[in-house]
Amino acid sequence: MIVDHVGAIYFPEAWQLRAIGRLAFPCFAYCVSYGSLYTKNPSNYLLRLYVFSMVSQYPFSCFFPGLNVGFTLLLGAMAVMSGLGLYGVVVLTGIGLILRCDYGLIGVPLIYFLASLGKFPQEGTSGNRMANYALYTIYPGHLTLFTFLGKNIFPS
Repeated sequence: MIVDHVGAIYFPEAWQLRAIGRLAFPCFAYCVSYGSLYTKNPSNYLLRLYVFSMVSQYPFSCFFPGLNVGFTLLLGAMAVMSGLGLYGVVVLTGIGLILRCDYGLIGVPLIYFLASLGKFPQEGTSGNRMANYALYTIYPGHLTLFTFLGKNIFPS
């Protein structure tokens, strides 16, 4: 993801950076689908995704239009937790399109699809808790760094 944003902001002609960086979203989608199924407190999980999305939005909006990927992850988690099946996926995907969330038509359905597979590793076999906290730190952190660099070091 960081490679994607560096490519988009500083090297827009280097499509290879964008391609490498776009591999991050399926990893995030997997983590959110796993978290949506196995969280002990769904409302707190959704609240954390919402706060993460809001904190990341200002730096994101300095460089990109629409809403950041956090809102797509939030809508995907809501689709998994809602119990409405494909109807919920269609409605929440439509909301994401209206709000201009990142990953448009594929974001919410991919998260729901991964959750529907339901074959996740047992608890304790992977560092999911640390991976989630790393996600909460790295995403807004690198956007804030780019905002600072863009406004102070490389002003337009």
